[in-house]
Amino acid sequence: MRVPRYFHAAVAFKGKIIVAGGNTADGDDNHNRQRIVEVFSPPDAERPLGEWTRVVDLHRICWPGALLVYKDRVYAMGDKEVYSNMIEEFIPGDPPAATEDLSSWSWTELEPLSDLSTFYGAVVI
Repeated sequence: MRVPRYFHAAVAFKGKIIVAGGNTADGDDNHNRQRIVEVFSPPDAERPLGEWTRVVDLHRICWPGALLVYKDRVYAMGDKEVYSNMIEEFIPGDPPAATEDLSSWSWTELEPLSDLSTFYGAVVI
């Protein structure tokens, strides 16, 4: 990752790995919660080591949090209030890109789930 961090969320999506949120630490042992989102593209002929790309940040801090994929969308859950019921959806630009380029995608906040006060994790089966 370009921005080293811990307690981040990660998910595979469209042949890439998306990493969001987490904490960074500086040399003075200060820990900062993040909204950063980065995408890892696996190695290929042009990039034999793969490539990390930063895409648009989350609206809210995702720490700790979860990412999941459902119906060709990515959802980020949790925020700085530690396991809150925040949800953001990663959606394609308008018009959608013809390739798997995620740089034109953006995050949109969804209504929190009224029947759920906190997320401790998430899974799609």
